[in-house]
Amino acid sequence: MKKGEINTIWLDLWDEFVGVLKGLGKDDSTFRVSFEGCRLIFNLDSEEAKIAQKILHHNLIGQKIGLLRTDIPGKPILVRIIAN
Repeated sequence: MKKGEINTIWLDLWDEFVGVLKGLGKDDSTFRVSFEGCRLIFNLDSEEAKIAQKILHHNLIGQKIGLLRTDIPGKPILVRIIAN
């Protein structure tokens, strides 16, 4: 990966990503959760995106968080805030 390049990640079942939250964004088709050097992408109409948008707020920027994709009915993604 070149300097300044952003790596895009899609979580598979039971994958977890942990990092310092840098930003949140969305467009017509995706919801993005940005970390230093990478971003997680969710289809905007997915349950994961809907849950992430409810839980993740701009006041969490700068905090270390973990996102875990699951196959638990009603909880396709779990978010945890990790104490520094």
